Amino acid sequence: MKPLISHLFILFFSSFLFAQQGKIDSLRAEFKLASNDTTKLNLLKKIAEEAFYIDSKIYINVADSLLTLAKKTNNGKYIADGHNARGRFFHQAGDDEKSKQEYLKALRQYQKNNDQSGIAKAYGNIATLYVDNNSMDSLRHFLNKAIVINKKNGFDTNLFFNYYNLGIAESNQNNSEDAIASILNALKYAEKTKNKRYIAYCNSMIGILYMEQEMYNEAEKYLLKAENDFAEIEDAWGLAQQYVNLGKLHNERDKDYLTAINLYRKAVFNYNKIGDSINSLVAIGNIGRNFIQIEKLDSARFYINKSLYLSERLDNPDELVRSLTNLGEIEFKENNYQKAKQHINRSISIAKEHSFMEDYGEALLLLSEINASEADYKDAYNNIMAYKTITDSIKSAKTKEMIVDISTKYQTEKKEKENLALKQQNAVQELAVQRATNLNLTYGIFAAAAILGLIGIFYYSKNRRRKLRDEHIINIARAKQKEHEKIGADLHSTKAKDLEQIADNLALKGDLETSNKVREIKDKIRLLSHELFQIPFSQEEFDDQIIDLLFQYNSTSLSIKHEGIKSIDWPKVDNSIKRNLYLIVSEAVSNIKNHSQATAAKFEFERRNKTISVTITDNGIGFTEDDLKKGHGIGNMRMRINEINGTIKFDALKNKGSKIGIFITAF
Repeated sequence: MKPLISHLFILFFSSFLFAQQGKIDSLRAEFKLASNDTTKLNLLKKIAEEAFYIDSKIYINVADSLLTLAKKTNNGKYIADGHNARGRFFHQAGDDEKSKQEYLKALRQYQKNNDQSGIAKAYGNIATLYVDNNSMDSLRHFLNKAIVINKKNGFDTNLFFNYYNLGIAESNQNNSEDAIASILNALKYAEKTKNKRYIAYCNSMIGILYMEQEMYNEAEKYLLKAENDFAEIEDAWGLAQQYVNLGKLHNERDKDYLTAINLYRKAVFNYNKIGDSINSLVAIGNIGRNFIQIEKLDSARFYINKSLYLSERLDNPDELVRSLTNLGEIEFKENNYQKAKQHINRSISIAKEHSFMEDYGEALLLLSEINASEADYKDAYNNIMAYKTITDSIKSAKTKEMIVDISTKYQTEKKEKENLALKQQNAVQELAVQRATNLNLTYGIFAAAAILGLIGIFYYSKNRRRKLRDEHIINIARAKQKEHEKIGADLHSTKAKDLEQIADNLALKGDLETSNKVREIKDKIRLLSHELFQIPFSQEEFDDQIIDLLFQYNSTSLSIKHEGIKSIDWPKVDNSIKRNLYLIVSEAVSNIKNHSQATAAKFEFERRNKTISVTITDNGIGFTEDDLKKGHGIGNMRMRINEINGTIKFDALKNKGSKIGIFITAF
């Protein structure tokens, strides 16, 4: 059933895949006649949207033109849209790292524009990078940020996509129940938008998920709704998909092969209507296999031969293997053993070449039956044992995957129970201590009153001096930060802009090499300006800023995890402390990325009474005392920690990873 889920994900855009080139030509003609820059930008955006479904080369060229013109005219809205368009291109091309960088640039620009819809869209786009892998925590983190904004502003269409993508990801994790709940949420918002196509997507997806759970009656109810929806909007591709889904339902639930055959025929008609040869081929193969089941071998041979011909013409080895095995089965049923073995041996050869292990196993099983019918028991035994080996290896792989999944869930549940037990134990101990304390206080309150008074006066005086000293340190840090922000703003708005203009002029003169070098310097200056001039924490929560920072450095070559950051009450922490801590973390993660050669790093945040502790570990090459003395980045970290009266400790051995401990009195 899983291939259906992946296939259905494409359903979002399937009806546009066959769009006319004339739409783009018409928009291009309008663009040539346009004299207003804003009109040109709007037309470029529309051309990009149409080209995305037709030609990736046209799409990226138009997206680049959109971004170039937006930057030239300093149009913040279209600068963000340009980066967003480039992000979509790289995502489609499978380059998630470049896609992530473009989406982050779009996000920052949308934030600068205070475009809430754009911000939510950017978070949703970043989340889609995690749909097809196991990073569910990251996916949920960014989708939740998008959902909060979309709910606050009533962006129903965005909410539909948020919940639909979440459902797809949960389905990929084999979590059908949660996936159904998410798609039902998506359906709710699709119905609010009154968009029949979105409603149809949801009904179809829910039907498939119920089929996975073998809840066939529920599945049929939603698939029939999807069929009606697609028929109403005259979407031949979507309609064909529902006929295929309903055909498989009748195969699995009722073994009603005749009904399934009629549904597959309807699917073929609609696929041919829009020129979708690949899906038409698969449906034709399904018709042939169903005729084999009801022993109508002449009809089966007709459709399987047709499937074989199309498989070879369309170079589809997957369906070719199945067609050859099916032909072998037909010949076997008609006692043509030699022809049957010829087809099956060819099927086995192609299946081995392409590592189609399940199809390989099915062909071996059928070959073993033929050997046994010929009284060739030696070959029958060898083939059945080979079949057993293959099925055992497939089961073993699936079992291992299941063990990992169950083990992870067990460990999570175990940890939650241990935490609950520990909390209960602590509560009991605290209650006992409180009772003992109350009893002692009852007996000793008069004797201790004078001593407590003296101690109180002493500590009040001491804490008063400490508070004044801390306030003085924080005021100094605030003053420095204000100066940093002033310098950062100047670097970002003036110096970087001047360098961009110089780079453009050099490019116009044809000196692309120097132009690119100037742009590299400009990017470094902007990076420095971002360090000096951070987003005020009143605009974005501090924990979200840290998470976003770590996410920017996270990649396929460096896995960065964080823990405990949400457990700290950041609004109660002074902004000067937060800014310096942000810059320390930024310096640390930059050092790990650029110098440590690490593949994994972890940032653990914890509150201990009035102190915030941050523990940073990695599995890189570590460092020595000499490295600590020479490192400019480490010097910056020490300077910033001193500004807020904190402490920092470095612990590492050469080639054995490193550990940094940060301790700040913040409450």
